Amino acid sequence: MSDDSDQGQERRRATRRRTLLSGILLHGPASLTVDCAVRDVSDTGAQVRMFAIGYLARPTILLIPKLDRAWEVAVAWQRGASFGLTFAREIDLRAEATSEPDGAARRIWRARGGR
Repeated sequence: MSDDSDQGQERRRATRRRTLLSGILLHGPASLTVDCAVRDVSDTGAQVRMFAIGYLARPTILLIPKLDRAWEVAVAWQRGASFGLTFAREIDLRAEATSEPDGAARRIWRARGGR
């Protein structure tokens, strides 16, 4: 018989905060963009849901214009159109980008009103 006492406990390192934010995923060498809903965010990652089932090519960036933040991410898991993402590094959107795809994230952020 299994012990159900630990079901539902957090297994992640950082506490997640439930959100419902609009996000943009930039992925692949051409920085293709896909709109997504950001469902949960923590200091180490996020859960997002794309509006269609697909895949994410590397490199992948999650941009949340409302928070003025972007991260290079790795896919930790996928269930249908939902993805668990782990933050690899934060991208400084205010700094001049020296490489792609950081430059693409910065251009999209600025086009959406980022300053």
